[in-house]
Amino acid sequence: MYANLARIAHSPADIVIDFAHLLPGEPRAKIRSRVLMTPMSAKLLVRALTENIALYETAFGEIILP
Repeated sequence: MYANLARIAHSPADIVIDFAHLLPGEPRAKIRSRVLMTPMSAKLLVRALTENIALYETAFGEIILP
């Protein structure tokens, strides 16, 4: 599923990530997927993403943010 936008919310027990697709010129994004996880699982996901982005940048160069 393609997403170019993520919205994150939380409660004491859960982290909620909505993945959406925002089209140019459209006023609202369409939510494509919602993922609920424990705070511990979310922290492990952040760790895994950080490690994988570092590997990606080693192979392909730095990702420049606007």
